[in-house]
Amino acid sequence: MMLNEDEWQQIRSLSEGTLANTIALQSKGISKQQAAIILHKKMVDAYNTLTNGNLPFEDWHLIQYFQLNHYGPDCNKCGLPLRTPNAKLCVSCGSTYSN
Repeated sequence: MMLNEDEWQQIRSLSEGTLANTIALQSKGISKQQAAIILHKKMVDAYNTLTNGNLPFEDWHLIQYFQLNHYGPDCNKCGLPLRTPNAKLCVSCGSTYSN
């Protein structure tokens, strides 16, 4: 499920300060790799809570692509989102748009 700007900021806030969070966890005896796993799990858990989704932990890096503001409006013909906010062509059905 796609994230609106407020939801994305909630997820993003978990990734900001990752270096500081990693250092803090390492000071407690947790390895750098384990610290990264803990922080990525927090991001996936937050995403799944916000969206009632079931994104597997292994796909944590895909969350960055689930931002609505990266895509354009829905196509008037087929209903799928345009690839960018400035798209002039729906790649799914071929409809053209002027900005």
